Amino acid sequence: DLTYEDMLERYQRQDIVSRIVNAYPDAVWTRPPQIVKFDKLQDAINTLDSAVSLFHYINRADKLAGIGKFSLLLLGLSDVKDTTSLTKAVNAEEEDLSLDYVQVYGYGRISIKSYETDPTTPYFGMPKIYEIEIGGDDGIDQREKTITEKISVHRSRVIHIADCPLDSDIHGYPILERVFNRLEDIEKVVGGAAEMFWLTSNRGMQVDVDKEIKM
Repeated sequence: DLTYEDMLERYQRQDIVSRIVNAYPDAVWTRPPQIVKFDKLQDAINTLDSAVSLFHYINRADKLAGIGKFSLLLLGLSDVKDTTSLTKAVNAEEEDLSLDYVQVYGYGRISIKSYETDPTTPYFGMPKIYEIEIGGDDGIDQREKTITEKISVHRSRVIHIADCPLDSDIHGYPILERVFNRLEDIEKVVGGAAEMFWLTSNRGMQVDVDKEIKM
């Protein structure tokens, strides 16, 4: 029964895991797609990337989606005045609306507070309000007790990223979960080979002493 913490710890400690999780996101987002037919849009994206490191955070969110069932990009829009503003839907028609910052959150920091129950909207059955834990860490390092707070955020202020969803648009099947059994096998083989060598090379010790010596 795998947990998010199990997979996060494996990412932290097993060498091959970082390669599995990082390979595709790094291949894509360190060389982001280029828009070739709409120069103004490409210029706007480049400006945005320079201002808020957009592709850097997309890359991190993509990696986190390979560890947990989904991750979130929080969009820090200019209409937010305090934390209560985060629970309100974004008015896309508002003039001079800008993106001031981007933040990324993994599955261990996120919970779904409410779902959309209106069947007339295309968001029916999808998360409406998320609860995000800010501050602290992802729970691996327990040496220090860090202060955390929880904030509520409307769905229009985040981008929800799930890796390989099937029967759900919300929860995916992260790549690390799909190869976890093989990762266990690798640990057994590598560790077992080292133990076998140690037992084989440790032949014991023979000590010859004079028969007159009293031990």
